Amino acid sequence: MQTEHTLLELLLDSRTITPSSLLRRSYPKGEVVGDSDGKLSLAVFVEQGELDVFSVALDGTKILVSTLGQSEVFGISNLFEEEDLRTMLQCRSDCVLLSLPKEELRTALLKSPLAMVEYIKICNRKIQFLIQRIEQLSLPSARSKVSEYLLANTSIEQPELSLVSKESLALPLGISRASLFRELSALEKKGAVYSNGSTVRVINRNILEKVLQK
Repeated sequence: MQTEHTLLELLLDSRTITPSSLLRRSYPKGEVVGDSDGKLSLAVFVEQGELDVFSVALDGTKILVSTLGQSEVFGISNLFEEEDLRTMLQCRSDCVLLSLPKEELRTALLKSPLAMVEYIKICNRKIQFLIQRIEQLSLPSARSKVSEYLLANTSIEQPELSLVSKESLALPLGISRASLFRELSALEKKGAVYSNGSTVRVINRNILEKVLQK
């Protein structure tokens, strides 16, 4: 069975970059980080910890788009077509990040076909994920957003969804805390879910599916 390698591993294995070219920095929980250092644009790899990625609207509204974990990378969506990203990244936990100038990463990718293929795969996964997020955020009601999220993140075999807190679910859905609790309560009364603390258990997927069909 072929072992999957991360983009960083492929770049290091091909020797198109060296460990000494990576800048390692530690950031505390809650710190906001970016993909630039002064005038220098950076690609940043997560060595330890988790980063929340927020989309920031012109009016300053923030919506949680995704969470990056170990070995994932940010600052590459505009690697070959540099344009400011309207995103904000915040450390969900204490983080250790490895950064590399984008110019060096571009050069390294062009010298390593395997790393370039992995980069393209990452971009494809990002596109597919963002299409799903757009569909989710475009749902007409808070109840349909909650129902879709629960269906997408549970299964018949694994019906439970464990959250840091119920409030943490409001950000990725783009709804208020009050709306979230109201809709979870309504779904619980309908017999679709059962919640206990920060755990939500789906007990009737058919009811959630009917919510989406309305």
